Amino acid sequence: MNDAIGCHSCSAAEINEIPEFRSLARVSSDCHGRSPGGRLAVCSRCGLVQAMVGPAWREEIDEIYRNYDIYFQSGGIEQAVFNSQSGASSTRSARLVQGLSEYLDLPENGRMLDVGCGNGAFIRAFASEHSSWELCGSEISDKYQQDVEAIQGVRQFFAGGIDGIKEKFELLSLIHVLEHIESPIEFLTSLRDLIMPDGNIFVEVPYFLDNPFDLIIADHASHFTPSSLTAIAGASGLKIEVLATDWVQKEISCLLSRAKTEDNKLVGGVEDSLHEAKTRVKWLENCRESLKRPGDAPHFGIFGTSIGANWLHEELKTAGNGVDFFVDEDPNRIGHRLLDRPIYSPPEIPADSVVAVPLAPVAAANVAARLHKSAAGLKVLVAAEVNP
Repeated sequence: MNDAIGCHSCSAAEINEIPEFRSLARVSSDCHGRSPGGRLAVCSRCGLVQAMVGPAWREEIDEIYRNYDIYFQSGGIEQAVFNSQSGASSTRSARLVQGLSEYLDLPENGRMLDVGCGNGAFIRAFASEHSSWELCGSEISDKYQQDVEAIQGVRQFFAGGIDGIKEKFELLSLIHVLEHIESPIEFLTSLRDLIMPDGNIFVEVPYFLDNPFDLIIADHASHFTPSSLTAIAGASGLKIEVLATDWVQKEISCLLSRAKTEDNKLVGGVEDSLHEAKTRVKWLENCRESLKRPGDAPHFGIFGTSIGANWLHEELKTAGNGVDFFVDEDPNRIGHRLLDRPIYSPPEIPADSVVAVPLAPVAAANVAARLHKSAAGLKVLVAAEVNP
């Protein structure tokens, strides 16, 4: 229990820290390794799993954002998402626009604001399907302003906070933004005022129950489940129109609209949330042990080039275990280098290699099966299933 730092969402004074988390290495959301020492907790009132948001956390994330390097592994090109069975890929943004089009009857013309737009990946995908819409992007800094303004259909870029935005939109999007935000209820409430009476807010966040690696992302303030996201939306004066965990694997897709009244029923589910978070921290501890380089491995690699891979490299570096290469199925990353090591496609893996697969259980088994088919004599290390 911690008395100095309370819940950054519902403002409860008491949160339950999970002390075992402090020993785990971490990763920034732009996939750079961070040393251990983070603090994870669960609110004793609303049950939200969260970083302990205080002066030390704010100082660290300020440093992360000053040096943020989006999609650096592929030269700024958005990461691919993969079908868990076939391995077929598309961009995350394209998959999300497809999902929106299936559930939301968008008019031929409208205005869309992408909040926290980065270098414009989602705007670009949306523009390709809705070319008559007026598009805007907002971001804390103007680092990617020229990239965003170069997208056809973009009318305006807002640098800084959302306070200076006065117009209203038919659609707002927050793609992997809300998990970074302190006081998510306050933030969503302010966004509600930017949509038309019949407008929508589309939110995409990681799903830590399916992907425990979300917990070790240093600059994520909140770690959501469908129930906690629903509660926060209700307290923000919004209601759920669509909530899905199958548009993009390991993520929650949520479409919101204005509610007639606020729902402040944030109490409940604390014991379940605490158990779920502790279980996944334990799973990460087991990954750290089970995915080590075997002493007799002539060649050792890590599958992936994003969160899990960079986290495992950080853990192995601390333990003195070397990594020779990385493996990826994303053609935009194959042939590049990560941490001064080559990124191979599966058929390029050296013979008699051992490859660790630091992926969520929902994806790891299928990846391991594809690796076995593509490289002779390959040994693949996969972490056990999460044991609830």
